[in-house]
Amino acid sequence: MLDYITENIEKYENEAKMLQFLSDLGLPGSLDSMISGSNLIADLTNIISLIDNISDNMWNRISAIQMKGGSQNIINTISTVEKSGDDINKRIADLEVMLQVL
Repeated sequence: MLDYITENIEKYENEAKMLQFLSDLGLPGSLDSMISGSNLIADLTNIISLIDNISDNMWNRISAIQMKGGSQNIINTISTVEKSGDDINKRIADLEVMLQVL
């Protein structure tokens, strides 16, 4: 009987610690209520279904980006395009000045 009581006290202490931890993180106070409040299995099934439905073309694009260096490559490309845009704007400004002189 003493073991049963000790076990239950430890269970409640652990649950209280977990609830405090979750509360400190701003999360729901009870994982059970969160899981029972939504259909977690159905949500996960829908996510898996969406992933399965991504076209081969999209996966090929993702693979190509990853092979070229991933997000860093995209950032570098954007930087290059912005620099080219700045150069073009300077040339346009120079041409406008030349046209005003004529």
